[in-house]
Amino acid sequence: MPNLPTRRVMRVSAFDERVLELVNRRIFFIQGALSDADALIVTVNLASLKEEDKAKPVWIVLNSPGGEIIQGFAVCDAISAAVKNGFTVNILATGFCASMATAVLFIKHRPMVVNLDRLKLIVSLKMPMPLEN
Repeated sequence: MPNLPTRRVMRVSAFDERVLELVNRRIFFIQGALSDADALIVTVNLASLKEEDKAKPVWIVLNSPGGEIIQGFAVCDAISAAVKNGFTVNILATGFCASMATAVLFIKHRPMVVNLDRLKLIVSLKMPMPLEN
């Protein structure tokens, strides 16, 4: 009996199908704390952009209180690399954007400013304590 390839059948929910459709349309969401999974999805998809599709923009929608710093830097590096390669990357902050998510938002070289009434941006800076004499 010949060795025939086997097919796997996977069940994909309607939500998963919608997410895959958005990824195919180059729309990525970072919702909640920036995690390994978010960074992986964004960096792999930005790294695999095809040269002939440079006219089609990429959208990253942020609604995040921050998250892991290393994953945030990975997303920032992937965005910078895509922009340097001639791709258009638009970043839209909605709801709440703080900490590492704010760094991702401002990584763009020419930021697009959108006035959203309820958007809250929070950036924490560590200021040196003044020396007392």
